[in-house]
Order: sequence, then structure tokens, then C-alpha cells
Amino acid sequence: MKKIIACLLTLILFVGCSTSNNDEKISFKVNDDYTNFSVTLDEFETLLNAYLSELIDGYSEKSFSSGATDEYSELRVDDTTVVEAFFDDNNVVEYIRVHGFGETDTVISERVANVAGTIIGMSDDEFDYDTLSDNAFNMYDNCIRTDQTEAYGSAVQDHYMMSVDYIETGEYCNFSIWIRPSEFENNEDYLASTDYSTTYGAYCTSITEENEEEISEEEQSSQPTQQQPRTYWGEGMYKVGVDIPAGEYNVIAEEGESAYLDLSSDSTGNSRILNNVFENNMYITVEDGQYLTLKRCYISLE
Repeated sequence: MKKIIACLLTLILFVGCSTSNNDEKISFKVNDDYTNFSVTLDEFETLLNAYLSELIDGYSEKSFSSGATDEYSELRVDDTTVVEAFFDDNNVVEYIRVHGFGETDTVISERVANVAGTIIGMSDDEFDYDTLSDNAFNMYDNCIRTDQTEAYGSAVQDHYMMSVDYIETGEYCNFSIWIRPSEFENNEDYLASTDYSTTYGAYCTSITEENEEEISEEEQSSQPTQQQPRTYWGEGMYKVGVDIPAGEYNVIAEEGESAYLDLSSDSTGNSRILNNVFENNMYITVEDGQYLTLKRCYISLE
């Protein structure tokens, strides 16, 4: 799986650097306050359609549809790939997610990587994709997660942050690339920040202070197979009845973050029951067989 993701990130490098500017009148860049981009949702739609027309043979222009809230909208590139835009009260784009659900193979992930590279290619800045690739595997390399195959990582350059989020559950995969403004100018500043340490803690909740030291494969295999009931679910996709019991939960947003959750009747995301962007917390009821995806939020029963 690591080799697959590395190849996909190489695709991002190729597409992001080779795409030309289709509309010189619209500038896509990080604004000076580092809280949003320089385009409204309509301007982003115009740029995105122009670039995707170059990327995809036979592509027909699409429109952003209304999302679950007034701060979220999505443009469906095809049956498996969606571009989600999150925006403020003035319709200025704050951050972007390119998201794909489907069977575990490279086809969907390649499309996600290509579309994300196309969006970054709208900027005149050159992005260091080698750093992104390295961080996708090294940023959280001390995590121990056995319930699903995961790869996470982020890189910052010139106040752009790209984050890779790959979750493989059985025969399906959930692959996302997030594009956000960042207050940090480069990756070194980001890695030295409390933002990084907080994010690390969110992804690596299974590591305690007592066992955070290196655990060998032999030590892991010698641990008892019987486990205590799970009381915490961080970012990721969970099948209700398998990974998380059915019932009502209080979903808590990470401090100072706009959280996102998605509830679907299958792991492809094509049968969405609800999705929402929220702050602080919200309650949700889930039933056996549904798929719950959490981003920048968590469920804790403690």
C-alpha cells in the first residue's frame, strides 16, 4: 500500500507542475491573513472546470451543488470523485477536499491525486511534493492502529498545506487530499508547532505516555488478543456494528477546528445519509451497516 500511495503522490507532482493557467483573470492563492484562498466559490468553479477540461478527455462542465450546510458545497467530477469546497459567509473558499470512495485499487486514488494536483496547479507557486510524500509515511510513524490500514501526512510550503488521508477497510478504500491555507511558511515551522503536536495526538490516541517508546513486532505479537471495549474513535471511517456499536453519540470537534462528518449506507459514499460541517459538538445516531466518517473530530465515551 505504501508503494501505491508513493506512486499516487508522484502523479500529483506531475499534474500539479505541468498544468497551465486557464484563466489569468482569476488568481488562486493564499490570502494574506492565511485563513482562506483568493477565490469565491463561483470563481473556483470556473477555474476548476477549465483545468479539469484539460485533464479529463470528454469532461463536461459541472456545478457546485448545495451541501448539508451553508458553508459547504460539492462538485462531483465523476461517479467516484468529489471536490468539496468549504467557504465563509462571503462565499470565499476557506479550504478544499478532493475525495474518493471505492474498491481498493489504484484507479480511484489516481483520479483523486490527479484532481488535487490540478487544483494546486492553479497557483503560481511550486510545491515540494517530495516532502508531502515523505510526510505521508513518516509524520505519524509511531501510531499503532490495527483496525484498518491508514496513511496520513501533511506538508506545508509557502503557506499552502496539503494533507493525505488514506483509509483502507476490507475491500474498499477512502482516499482524500485536503488543501488548506496555513499560517506557517514552511514545513520546518509547522513540525515545530503545537498545531503539529495536537494533530499527532489526534491521530495517535492509541499511544500512551507509558508505551510511546518503540514497540517491536515481537512485543506486539506477545500482547494478549483480548481487548477492553473501545471508548474512543478518532478521524477515520467506521462501519457501524463492526468498528463502532450502533447508537447515539456526541461527536466532538477538535479545539478551534471546523469538524466534518459523513454518514453513508455504504463505504463508497454514493448513498449518503447526511454530512455536516460543525464546531464544538453535535449528536448523531448511527445504525448497523452504516459507514461513519470523522474528520477533525472524535467520539469519546470516557
